[in-house]
Amino acid sequence: MKSDPHTRDTPRPALLACCAGPGATPAVRGDLAVLFPDWDGRPPTTTRTLYGTFPAFRAAFDALRDALDCCLPVPLVAAVFAPPHGVDAQLLEDPRYGKPALFGYQVALFRLWHALGIDATAVTGHGTGALAAAHVAGALGLRDAAHLTLTEEGGPCTARTSHPAGFGRVLRCEPVRETPSVAAEPGAWMAAFRQLQVRGTAIDWNQLMASGTASGPLEESGVSSLSV
Repeated sequence: MKSDPHTRDTPRPALLACCAGPGATPAVRGDLAVLFPDWDGRPPTTTRTLYGTFPAFRAAFDALRDALDCCLPVPLVAAVFAPPHGVDAQLLEDPRYGKPALFGYQVALFRLWHALGIDATAVTGHGTGALAAAHVAGALGLRDAAHLTLTEEGGPCTARTSHPAGFGRVLRCEPVRETPSVAAEPGAWMAAFRQLQVRGTAIDWNQLMASGTASGPLEESGVSSLSV
């Protein structure tokens, strides 16, 4: 699963149709698929802790806000990193901020998983999540996908999201609703990531995180050690 981080290319997973029926035969099969759910009106509360812990996550999220800030009355980071009960934090209830914030979180988390050695065969999504899936699959550039989060019509998704068939493992690329109390504790993040796996043999997050020593491959790949 791991390889030299300096030679690993950006993943280009297959992009699956998001609304295939339960009896449909998938065009792509493989070990791992990632599902990007739609915005549900709730803020991605784990953005702050992931951003402060993992440089790979931070770099991907910063690229998104650089593409969007010129289009927003208030910079996205002001809403995402506002104090929980502050005035700016309420902006994330507005789809103009909530949807881009989710998109940035999903793309950044997917890039973090890649840096850890987790590569998906295919991706799919709904609503805002479909834009994130299309971007990481290479079908939409970052600026185009980010700007579409501002123009996408409709409110939070209320339909039950189906999981793609034909894959041994499925991960949901979404916020962990219970933020780990101490972001730098390996056990906290391993438990958080385990919540996001919905099918298949459990990913050994212990092994992946254990490689994050001060001079190990996670530092080289842009992911900080969890022991500091």
